[in-house]
Amino acid sequence: HSFPTRRSSDLYRFADLAYTGITSYYNTMRNLILEVKTDDPNPDPLYDFFNQNKNIGRARVFGLEWFSDIHVNNHVNLNFNYTYSHGEYFDLPPALINRPTARNSNDIPNIAKHQANAGITIYTLPGLCVNLRANYVGNRKTIATDPVATAGSYVLYHANIRWENAWKSGAYMQVSVRNIFDRKAFDPGIRTATGGYYPTLQPLEGRNVWLTIGYKF
Repeated sequence: HSFPTRRSSDLYRFADLAYTGITSYYNTMRNLILEVKTDDPNPDPLYDFFNQNKNIGRARVFGLEWFSDIHVNNHVNLNFNYTYSHGEYFDLPPALINRPTARNSNDIPNIAKHQANAGITIYTLPGLCVNLRANYVGNRKTIATDPVATAGSYVLYHANIRWENAWKSGAYMQVSVRNIFDRKAFDPGIRTATGGYYPTLQPLEGRNVWLTIGYKF
């Protein structure tokens, strides 16, 4: 069960030139589904008792987000945001088969404490705009069963060009380039991430280009 998220926000606007705001949040969860060892003997000689998924344990997540949008002029717009997040488990029973926590702590794994984004949108010809943006993701502690203790931070750059009413009214064309510099970056592995069945880390996509052509009826 997840209790309603407690959230508070403050927003400030400076004429029509810019606005900025801060949002904080706090959420708690209980009856998490986790695998525990039972008292029922297992006839398989490799295991002493059966395992079972049960609703046990609790967790909490809290954080803070700052965002800002700046209208420089009719041709340029800037945007920024930064997020701090932290999550932790508590009231975990000792009978857990594999603790879902990060190594040597009660932290929820795979959450980046620090994330930030920045972008600029340039409006050139009528209906034509260019967007350049950068995404930063900080270090992430992995689950305790992962032999790679930390998934490293990364910064990826992307670009998007969109042309509205391209060759006729209602038609549009868009070209998107993700991971412009083809940087090698990784997210944490899934589930136990031991490197056996589940990989310790998962690679993110390298440079990729998307072309979209459409028509609005």
